[in-house]
Amino acid sequence: MKNHAIYSVLKKFDTVILASFILSNMFIGGNSLVSGEASGDFSTGISNILSDIAQFILPEPEPVVYLPESLTLTSNNSVIYIGTSNRITATFSPSNTTDKSLVWSSSDPSILEVTTGGIAIARDFGTATITAQTHVEAVKGTIELTVMDFPDVTDFMFEAKVLDDVVTSIDVGTTALLSLTNVTPSNGKTDGLTFSSGDESIATISDDRIVTGISEGNVTLTADFGSISKSINFAVTTPLEPVIAPTELTLEGPTTGYVGRTIQLTPNFGSTTPTDTQMTFKSSHPNVTRVNSLGVVTGVNFSGLTARDVVITAYPNANPTLVETFAITIEKVFPTNVTLTANRTVTAGNSMSITPTFTPSDTTDRQLIWTSSNPDIASVSSAGDTGLLVGQFSGTVTITATSVMDDTIVSTISIEILPATLFSNFSQFVRKGIGHFSLNFLNGILGFLTFYVYIDPKKMKYLWVSIAVGVPLSMFHEALQFLAPGRTPTWMDAFYNTSGYLAAQLFMVLFFLFVAWRIKRRAFHKAHPRPS
Repeated sequence: MKNHAIYSVLKKFDTVILASFILSNMFIGGNSLVSGEASGDFSTGISNILSDIAQFILPEPEPVVYLPESLTLTSNNSVIYIGTSNRITATFSPSNTTDKSLVWSSSDPSILEVTTGGIAIARDFGTATITAQTHVEAVKGTIELTVMDFPDVTDFMFEAKVLDDVVTSIDVGTTALLSLTNVTPSNGKTDGLTFSSGDESIATISDDRIVTGISEGNVTLTADFGSISKSINFAVTTPLEPVIAPTELTLEGPTTGYVGRTIQLTPNFGSTTPTDTQMTFKSSHPNVTRVNSLGVVTGVNFSGLTARDVVITAYPNANPTLVETFAITIEKVFPTNVTLTANRTVTAGNSMSITPTFTPSDTTDRQLIWTSSNPDIASVSSAGDTGLLVGQFSGTVTITATSVMDDTIVSTISIEILPATLFSNFSQFVRKGIGHFSLNFLNGILGFLTFYVYIDPKKMKYLWVSIAVGVPLSMFHEALQFLAPGRTPTWMDAFYNTSGYLAAQLFMVLFFLFVAWRIKRRAFHKAHPRPS
């Protein structure tokens, strides 16, 4: 299929066509070798230009908003242990729902409290229903959760420790603390667990699991919990030097603590340091403050905003009668400032997250109340730890976030809502439709013309040579991205490249057939003019 009229015209430009084909491949190959950042900037630039042209020519389209049809709530477990929390997962249908913000509520906040981000907090024993309501009133999801006590221990071991060291013996007049190990399940409770000494004339065990050496000898220490009984062999030895017992005790440390932060209580034994400095600390309200054997006090998040008062009781293990108390006020960490971060533009019909940053960073309650200066342009609501803005129509809005803990802590951010685009992802369209398919389509036209003017026309050999050369070239151009920083070739992009080149071959064959038909038709009419 080599029309001599077409061929004779194209043959005059064979060098130009060949040079254009070579330059085209050099351009595509060179573009494959640029960095991912440069390639993205190039695609974004073209996308913005084409988008601006389209928006100027065409009227602003209505934004496409995908409404939720159903909502399902799931949790890792239908049971929450008292004092713990669990995040509830919300699954929307369809998955591309535009506005995924929810309003959370609990049927009984005294049992299960739920935050604006869907975190259920177990406050008391019982069952409550958590509900998540979408902004489409008919669509909501519910989940029933039960608050239970921790399970009983089914197996355990125990050991004696002096500070952080595991020991099998102590001196007369000194102490060790019995500690559970290999507890099954790990969160099991041990209410009712008892320890006993096989010979209290050698060693005694207090209710606080403190072993005290009384006299030299070997003794068996036993732990019993229901049908479970565990024992270890222990020894009490005569000290090489006289043991100094504690006779004075005062506690020193801050009188104010904060939720999530730690403070150190330091025992002061007076002018004489005892041989055994181990201490036992207890909190009057463990649900507000926890304290370990080293006197490290940690504030625990509690309900409400009012500060709580706790009393820490302490005594030396070597002298339980020497009791000292220390009063601490535990406060929540209130925010002093919050700033909002987000992209300053979003297209109508799309959603966008707004990220708050709190000062201090360990603010106890990070919940915010979100409002929009014009809900007709953009609505905003809480989406857990962030705000969720949904663009409704082109314009500019001011988004305000107010702290739940302190309504004087307010932050704002201005967001521009751009007109809805003709394509749901214009940049992706440019990258795939222009960056891959169209460039290779143009390359395919030049390849077809090159082999058309240089290859034997018999059996359309030029077409098969063009395909045999062009398809590997299309694949090779994609493979070059292995050498470009920040880019990775994909089979799908290789498919776009190849499709563009092959589509050009088909187009050129049909075009040449059409031109040949037009030439023959014109020649026929010239040879057979219609009678006047």
